[in-house]
Formats: sequence, structure tokens, C-alpha cells
Amino acid sequence: MSAGSVLRAGVVVVLAACAAGPPLRGEQSAGAYRTGRGEFTVATEDAVWHDAQRGRDVPVRLYAPDRRHGAGPFPAVVFSHGGGESREAFSYLGERWASRGYIAVFLTHPGSDRAVVRARGMLALAQGGAYRQRPADVRFVTDRVLSATPGSSLLAGRVDTERVAVAGQCAGSSTAMAMVGLRVNLPGAGTSTDRRFRCVIALSPQPPGGGGPASSFGLDEGSWANIRVPALVVTGTRDFSWIPAVRANPRLTRSAFDGMPPGDKYLVEIQNAEHNAFTDSEPYYPARRRNPRHHGWVQDVTTAFLDAYLRNDAGARRWLLEERLEADTGGECLQESKPGARVSTAAPAPDERSPGGRGAADAVQRVDPITLRDPVRAKSLTARVMFPRTGARFPVILFSHCVGGSRDDFAALAAHWAASGYVVIQADHTDTGDLGSDWRERAQDLRFLLDSLDRIAQMAPGLAERMDASRVGASGHLIGAYAVCALVGMKVFTRGAEAAPETRRDGRVSAALLLSPQGVGQGLTERSWEEIEAPMLVAAGSRTGSRRMGQPPEWRTDPYRYAARGDKYLLWIDGLDNSYAGLARGGNPQEPQATWVRDVTTAFWDAHLKGIPEARRRLQAWCLAPQHRRAVRVEFKSPRAAEPRASGR
Repeated sequence: MSAGSVLRAGVVVVLAACAAGPPLRGEQSAGAYRTGRGEFTVATEDAVWHDAQRGRDVPVRLYAPDRRHGAGPFPAVVFSHGGGESREAFSYLGERWASRGYIAVFLTHPGSDRAVVRARGMLALAQGGAYRQRPADVRFVTDRVLSATPGSSLLAGRVDTERVAVAGQCAGSSTAMAMVGLRVNLPGAGTSTDRRFRCVIALSPQPPGGGGPASSFGLDEGSWANIRVPALVVTGTRDFSWIPAVRANPRLTRSAFDGMPPGDKYLVEIQNAEHNAFTDSEPYYPARRRNPRHHGWVQDVTTAFLDAYLRNDAGARRWLLEERLEADTGGECLQESKPGARVSTAAPAPDERSPGGRGAADAVQRVDPITLRDPVRAKSLTARVMFPRTGARFPVILFSHCVGGSRDDFAALAAHWAASGYVVIQADHTDTGDLGSDWRERAQDLRFLLDSLDRIAQMAPGLAERMDASRVGASGHLIGAYAVCALVGMKVFTRGAEAAPETRRDGRVSAALLLSPQGVGQGLTERSWEEIEAPMLVAAGSRTGSRRMGQPPEWRTDPYRYAARGDKYLLWIDGLDNSYAGLARGGNPQEPQATWVRDVTTAFWDAHLKGIPEARRRLQAWCLAPQHRRAVRVEFKSPRAAEPRASGR
């Protein structure tokens, strides 16, 4: 099958083999973590962006690594100020974050900013109408930051669109948390959740029912219950001390942290810090002189949090969990965390059910996070497990994310597999992202998970009686696919084509699914896949080329060309990129592409982990809705076939 015929096919399922993609984003090592200013020279820029849809101007201030540091891509933070503040009030954070390799965008919310205080006084801030514009301001600014034409040389082509955080102070904290699940108890408030944000920082968050802007936001004790992303709350023991309810019960300042569900949640309470500890503007409210040390502590903990959850820096995460700031400050900063496992039971959404309900359980149970310690390598892995709430003897699927990713990647697809009758385990890798060693460490992570299945079953209530550890599949995305393919016998010629190849084959993995695998190059040759006997499905599409390697999308199909015969498939989707129709990072799925990915991958697991004959027939006949049959076809090559029905490129 020629490259042109692959593109014309639209969606093609053909015989394939395995590989894995090169790293796209650098993860940090698990070594000693250092705080302080970073190595990047900082550039700033002020602009006013016009939202034509709302007829509203939104001023912004950008902090970013200077252009001399290249195109990145750099993770981004969008910041919402407190009532009566502006984009100018947080230069200490913008400078620090940009010096550490982040692009920080601070916006001004017209109508609840410093200009209102100057013109009309503090009481003007108690009017809630202007606050309702804030989530739309954040969404508009984020759209602009992530667009292909942001109108700024500091942004254009430099933002990592899949690693974005939202942050805020005071009313801006409420705005930021509203973007990730904060419930506002006001008529017609609706929801502002934006799945592009991977984590949230809340500085001096408003307490429930505290008066002024707080009451305008309609906060109560249950407002924070639906915030599931990693979150950092930083407050002071003298924060909001002018509110009578807070003076009577100082614990109200930590209401946001207390109200969030467990899992990747952190609290820092700075002793004797007042409300102005979190800005660098002159306060318009009664306040003592700011302690200059407070800014440094806020800089350190927020940067560590961003490093942990946007860069997957295991050292930064450990720094948070070990409460190093509290130790370093002699207790002037009190730390608390909620890293414990979250167990939830929920009926699967309609798109999580398998076609026709075959093999699907009535509900999916999630346990997250599970922390496993590997004493041999002196490292820990954090994982999530999802499995059907009822039934028994479900096969296991391991999933390995791309460089810069996390266990949250492909969560909706993993939930679909779990609802279809599988135990799905997704772990956060803590490797360096260097292709020279990364795939080996990742392969060892997957081996460690296999070794730990009994421990995982003990840590996840109800799992032991439902898991069948004798049937295991593995799946990966980009560099994760590289590691998975190694487990089923891919040969890597790191010392040259004439030397003995390296492999990490593990006989416990009986089927493999590769999303955007790597083709020939960097130790992979035409011989790399010739001895793989396990069933494999490789997925790629017409927009999954490698910019780093300078390779076209068809390069991803190299494993198909050189695969061993027998139960090998390729899913090719015209127009698909490495976000997998929005499935990769929790975006809104693009149909029908997302349905094709869900259906074909589930049929593959059903055929080769459960041995369901009808699923194998589906792969051969591609039994989708009739209107898609022209765009979808399946070619199957049995082990006895002399030649496939469609030749390679």
C-alpha cells in the first residue's frame, strides 16, 4: 500500500507491527530538587487584547524566556488577579516563573481592578456583576495564548499547548478554581470548567461567605468538592483578618484546601502573613508592612508545584510531599498535603461504553493515586487504576504516557476500556526524557508494575477478585509506545547494526497497542520488528509526523512494513494528529475520529486479550456504522499468508 493510498483511505486498519515515538517534551529527573531563580533571561511585554465577541478589551502582561533561548516549547501559566489589583501586581511571580522556563500571562479584569478602586473606592468591589466576566476573560486570554497567531513574538510558536496551568489570587483564585471545577452557588452561574488546564494555584483564596466579592461568588463549604486536578493553596494565618467570621475562626482561610477531594492537593500556611503577602502592589486596604521573605517562599513553592505537575519533575513532587519548605523555614511555613488514594464509583458516560454493551460493566471504580516504592531502583511510581465495579476475571492493560505527560493522559480512553471489562493501570513516569536512556527506564517501570500487580490489588479495594493477572496488554503513546514495543521483543541496535541488539522482552505482555510509534532511526532498523510474535495494533494518522525528527506521518507506519506476520494491525486516520482527536489530554473529543479510536482499540483488546471471536471478525470486517465503511477498511494477515493483500509503502 503506497503512502498516497494510505492518505486517500481516510481510516485504514491494516497489518502492522510496533515502534514508539521520540520524546517531545523533557521530563525532569528524580534527583535533588533546587529552588531559586532559573537560568533564563526574562523578557516582558504589555498588550491590550480585544475580545470582539464580547466587545471587551483585556489588558495583559507577558513574562517569558527571552527569544534568545529559542522556541521551547515552554509550559504556560494564566494568572487572574484579586479584586482591586491588576496585571502589574505580581511581577515577583512573573519574573521567577519566566526565569525557570515558563511563559506567564497576567491579565487585568476590567471592572474589578485597581482602576475601579481609584475611581470609586473599595465599596465598588462589592458589586458582583464585574466578577461574572472573569471566567470568560480567562478563557479568551487562554484561547489567544494557545492560538497559532497570538500576536506576540514572545508567544508565537513557543507555548506548549498541552502543559498549561491556571492561577490566581483572592477573587482571582476563585476565578482560577472555577476553571477547574469550583461550584458557584448562584442562580444561572453554570460551569466554567476548561479541560486545557492541568493544575491550579490558589493564592489567598476567598473563604466561604466572607462578604464583599466572596459573597458575590456564592462560595460555601461544598464549592471545592469537584476540583480533581492537582492544586496548590497558599494562604497566611493573618489573611482576611478584617472579616469577623475569619477572626472568630481562622481555619476558614484554608477552606479551599479542606474542601477539595484527596489526591495531589497541597496547602502552605505562612505564619503571620497578611493579604498583601501575595502581591507586590501597594495595598488599598489596612495592612502592615509586607515581610520581604514571604515573596521568596511563595516563589519557591509555586515553582515547585508547576515543575511537579507541568514538567512531571519527580524531585519537585517529592520536595512538596516531604514538606521541605516547612523544614527550610523552621516552621514559618506550615505544609499539608492530600496525596492519598481517591476511590470513586461512577456510571460510565455514554462514550465510555463498548459498542453494543459487549463486555462493559455497569460502573467503573477509580483508585488514584496509588504510590509504589521500588527499593531496587530507589524510586517511587504514582499510578491510577480503573476497573469495572462488578464482575470478575478482567484482563490488565498497562498504559505508558508520552514525555511531559502523566497518568491523566488518555483518561477518557482508559475509562472506556475499563467500562468494556478491563483493569487499566496508568502510571507517572519519572525518567529524564532522554531517548538514550529513557525507553530503558520506562520499560523497567512497566516491568515493575507487572511485578507489583498483587500489591496494587491490595491497595485498590475490590480489585483482587476482579483482576486476571495472567492476561496482560500494554499500550503507549510516542516514547511510551517505544517502551511498550520493547516489552514484546523490539530490537534496538544501540551499538550499530552489526552488533548484538538490545531488547527488554517480557513474556507476561501478550498484546501491544502503539499510538504514534517511531519508525526507523535512533537504534531502530528494518530488523527491529522482525521477531515480534505478539498481536499488535499501531495507530497513526496523516498529521502525526515528527517535527523533532523531521519525519512525515508515514514514517509512523515503518513498523507495519517490517513486522513479523500474524495478528498485526494498523489504524490510520486521515486528519488525526498526536492529540488523538482530543483524547490525549482531556479535550473535547472530535468525532467521528475519537469513536474510531475507541472502537478499534477495544476490538483489538477483546480479540487478543479476551479471545472473543466476534471481536476478531470485527477487526477483519470493520463493523462500524454503514456510512463509514468507505472510509474504513480492515486487512488481516494470518501467520500462514505468503503476502499481505496490500503491500507496504
